[in-house]
Amino acid sequence: MLLRALITRMQSVTPLYNALVAQSRQPVFYSHLGVADTVWGRLDVLYLHVFMALQGLDPENPRDGRYIDGFFQHMFKRDIDNALREMGVGDLAVGHKIKKMAESYHGRATQYRDALLANDDAALQEALARNVLNANDDIASVAPQAAHLAAYMQACLAQISKTPREQILAGDIAWQTAVIEPPAAA
Repeated sequence: MLLRALITRMQSVTPLYNALVAQSRQPVFYSHLGVADTVWGRLDVLYLHVFMALQGLDPENPRDGRYIDGFFQHMFKRDIDNALREMGVGDLAVGHKIKKMAESYHGRATQYRDALLANDDAALQEALARNVLNANDDIASVAPQAAHLAAYMQACLAQISKTPREQILAGDIAWQTAVIEPPAAA
């Protein structure tokens, strides 16, 4: 009975998770917005989309809270765990890496949430520059890309706030187009 409940929960999060993975793999993030097209760059874009999608749910609602828990179980203990093993990470190190990655997601989500709650566009752009664009020392060099990502994020969040819960859970989110300009000539 418990196994059946776990399998049902995992199946229920699959549509949203798969939709978030597909959206995070859109080429525009890597070709025009400066995200590194690496495993870690793709993971950062996935984290961004996970954060945005889950803003459409209410963690204080027990039903949504259970869904969010199941979602993270699926993301970290199934998908990312499998990916790490396929990349050759040893069994003893996988748990430690998963813990670090979950902490990384939580830190990013906290930065995004704080900036959004404060309505601080500069803080949001800085968080995106550091976390998604990996510009720890030279944030100014990625300022245009960070501004585009912040605008994309805010447009998506506005759309998600109007999206019915069941549509979010089904992964049926009308993602906004990342408004970009052609990359500057080198």
